Amino acid sequence: MCVCNRTKKKPAGPFGNFNYTFKCTKLGQSKTFEITTTNDKQAKQLCELMCDDWNPKPPKGGGGGCFVAETEVLMADGSRKHIETLQVGDEVLGGSQRFGKTSVASVLNVFKRHQKAVNVVRLKGGEILTMSRRQPIATSNGPVQSSHIVLGSALASAGSQGAFSITHSAIESVHAEAREAILYSLELDDADYYFVGDAMIAVSCDTEPPLIKM
Repeated sequence: MCVCNRTKKKPAGPFGNFNYTFKCTKLGQSKTFEITTTNDKQAKQLCELMCDDWNPKPPKGGGGGCFVAETEVLMADGSRKHIETLQVGDEVLGGSQRFGKTSVASVLNVFKRHQKAVNVVRLKGGEILTMSRRQPIATSNGPVQSSHIVLGSALASAGSQGAFSITHSAIESVHAEAREAILYSLELDDADYYFVGDAMIAVSCDTEPPLIKM
């Protein structure tokens, strides 16, 4: 069982958000959690959910990023499909960290997960993407999980001539919401990243994906 106590609260930019810091104790170990949301009650609820997910002695290995239904994924032929409609064998535009290049990548698996909280990410330009709290997003400084993204970060996207590029889009706000959601994620053949949304931002479903060379 988690015991969480708030240690800090301060305004966090537009849209009525606040940055909260909680110190939680579980199985005799303590950990600090940081959450951005709109009110005290939801902040503690989200913190307790995060603490429930925390394993003080985590196993080796990764995993964990995903998106809500109707998130658009960029296909290899330039079209887009909702993530929940993809099937094994479909070909998306993938990305390899080894060369900083894009390439055709086959879908090996589509995973479906039930979550009790999500992060809502707003990009400059107004696009909104809803994802897991652990979803890594590729930035100009490397991959960062959505819960730890720095506002204003420049994002990596699918560029021309088969290479990653820095898109004009950037993170305007991130806030957490405590609500039931079904999230979908992909496992790809020989690709570390794929591309979502109108901005075609590069994302990964590894907890700690490799850096992109650009």
